[in-house]
Amino acid sequence: MRESLHHNNQYIHHLQNTLINNVVFTLAIKVLFLRLNMFLLRKGGVRKTLSAVVGVIIFSCRKASNYWACQSQANLKNAIVLFFFCLSSITWAGEAEELDKAYGYATTGNYDDAIAIWEKLAKSGEPNSLYNLSIVYERGVFVDKDVEKSFDLCQQAAIKGQIPAQAHMGTKYLLGIGVEKNLDKAIEWYQQAAEKGDMAALASLGNIYVSEEGGNDYVKAHDYWSTAASLGDVNSVFNLAILFHRGAGEYKVDIKRAIDLYTAAATAGSLEAMANLVGIYSIGDGVPVDLREAYFWCDISVAAGFEENRPYLKYLKSQLSAEELKRAKSEILNWQELRRSYVDYGNK
Repeated sequence: MRESLHHNNQYIHHLQNTLINNVVFTLAIKVLFLRLNMFLLRKGGVRKTLSAVVGVIIFSCRKASNYWACQSQANLKNAIVLFFFCLSSITWAGEAEELDKAYGYATTGNYDDAIAIWEKLAKSGEPNSLYNLSIVYERGVFVDKDVEKSFDLCQQAAIKGQIPAQAHMGTKYLLGIGVEKNLDKAIEWYQQAAEKGDMAALASLGNIYVSEEGGNDYVKAHDYWSTAASLGDVNSVFNLAILFHRGAGEYKVDIKRAIDLYTAAATAGSLEAMANLVGIYSIGDGVPVDLREAYFWCDISVAAGFEENRPYLKYLKSQLSAEELKRAKSEILNWQELRRSYVDYGNK
């Protein structure tokens, strides 16, 4: 086999050149016409868009004739495939434009027009539209609620590789939304999405494995939550904090690590984490009692909307000296400014 390759260097060289030419030509034309048609469709010029279609046809036919004359019949097939590949850019550009319109309508509350676009695109199998419609029918947003139809649409999108749809298929099987509950199927879909880095799927897998149904596998739960937390999932950070706060399976109680995780979750806005920090410092759960620190987190939780803590905030305030209260309020202001700067930086 190696010997035959040495004897056919000229043929190999010819194949390589043909492959390179096809790839470069295809990519160049694809980018050119995708950009051109995005522009033309955005301008709404039907005549101009049709002209672009004709341009693709003429250009591709010329290319095909050149291939026929200069190379071989096989390359004519390549040119024909290339023609349809280029022509499809017009459809893709149109779909992208229509999706943008639909999202614009949805964000302004105009669901009727958004749904109309999604329905049209879903007929051609556009996965994002299929998934959006599945959510619409699951929740009954401006349409009659239909969980079975929602399941079918979501499944179509998931099979096409739409990652949120794959994660949502896991939830549908886990909770029995439009289908019978099936934990194995739920895990299978969640794992497909998790392998692509879907934060919600990773967090859900952690929740499953920590449950009795999932076998109380705290190692797997920890690993999935850790990955989800590294992607920014606040609930997973909170769950890890609980794991080290209470201890479970292979994981011993580690109050310092739990406090660090609670603090990270609270800084990200978790009211539950704030409440648990208040409790830890109020009663001295694994640490010395520190009412000033408890007041710090209690005040922040109330400011964040956790009204249940307001009566206790008044109690804590009454337990602090004037100096301790002044210091606590100064720390709260510093923390709020630091967090505001962090949020502002993250939004840039």
